[in-house]
Amino acid sequence: MYKKALTPRLMRTHAEVPRMVVEAKNNFPIVFVHGAMGWGEDDLWNKFMRYYGFVRMDIPRMCRTIGLEAVAPSLGPYVPCWDRACDLWAQLVGGTVDYGEVHSKRYKHDRYGRTYDKPLIPDWGELDDEGKRKKICLIGHSYGAPAVRVFMSILAEGSAEEREATPESELSEFFKGGKADWVHAITTLAGINNGLTLVEIFGEDVCAPLWSGLHFLISLIMDIPIARVIYDMKFDQYHLTSKPGGIYTPIWEKWRGARNMAQKQLNSMVHEVTFPGSAELTAEYPGPYPNVYYFCYAGAATEYNDKGYAVTRREMFSPTRIVGPITGRLKMKPNDRSPGFDESWRQSDTLVPVKTAQNPLSEPAEDYVSMDECRPGVWYKMPLESKDHLAYMGVGEENEIYGAFMLSVITRMLNLPTADGNDVHLK
Repeated sequence: MYKKALTPRLMRTHAEVPRMVVEAKNNFPIVFVHGAMGWGEDDLWNKFMRYYGFVRMDIPRMCRTIGLEAVAPSLGPYVPCWDRACDLWAQLVGGTVDYGEVHSKRYKHDRYGRTYDKPLIPDWGELDDEGKRKKICLIGHSYGAPAVRVFMSILAEGSAEEREATPESELSEFFKGGKADWVHAITTLAGINNGLTLVEIFGEDVCAPLWSGLHFLISLIMDIPIARVIYDMKFDQYHLTSKPGGIYTPIWEKWRGARNMAQKQLNSMVHEVTFPGSAELTAEYPGPYPNVYYFCYAGAATEYNDKGYAVTRREMFSPTRIVGPITGRLKMKPNDRSPGFDESWRQSDTLVPVKTAQNPLSEPAEDYVSMDECRPGVWYKMPLESKDHLAYMGVGEENEIYGAFMLSVITRMLNLPTADGNDVHLK
């Protein structure tokens, strides 16, 4: 058992998180996965504003300061879940990103991406002298939630079509599968697990071309050197990012790449957050896995008015508060695009409906009661919280409260016994 207290010095360093003792049975690294339009620790923007912690806090750094291993990879902020999963694998183990021979041809982009010489977790998946495997715990916020689920599925199952089409010497280890026991627990925070009502309101036919146009516009802005330094969009495989050495991508290539990123199919972020697209994603990359613990947090920042519509509560101050009344007035009859829809889908954290932030609808779930009753292979729905979408990033939250909340999320995962009984104790 490992114990370490946050000292007064650490409290000042990390926004006055209250003195508490951090107890952990395992030393599994914590991997923080950001959502859409987000950033990681390698991005310059992170020096001014942390994705997990906002301006005054830095949750991954706080974890490392108290003796826990934690990383926050920088993934493509606008790319689909498959791409993000491949990026995540390459950064954790080191090497060149391989998006797959079959996948890259199907979706018309480059097969290989960036090269990461230094792995974030070099000994991940290895066995120690006692035969105990080093696992990881994953935390995904917003669009980081489906990315984490896809990542978990590929770790476990690999990709049959990539294995069939790729010579053994060229096949990425990621696509071989057989690594379900490399993950200990998964927690999603306001995750987009069942689609966004906001996209359904405007329709995919409207959102997809707007998304394509946004990609194209951003790619033009990224040709400005200072813009690339401050916020790296990681559009390389779609030819939306200028090449090293200041070689600019032709404008027609940028437009073609932007269109490929916004098709009405998987491998498009817009499609993956629609009701049917989210269901397709879950069917293609199913879970939960019997050796992994699953937890999901959902926030409710809205309340019902006399007409039965959900409106943002007055005390909620968030840049997304204007979205709450839009999603709260959604009128949609059950159909192929919105199976099981009713008025309860109007309640949200202003951006993500409560039902979306909970477990994928087709996967088993229970209400969380206590750690003693948790078992792997089941989603545990944490008690509904009075939070908006950005509060899970620390926006608008008191530093003390947010720090304590994130530590509770982390220590819960670390103190659960592994499914195979191989707890790795901290020294």
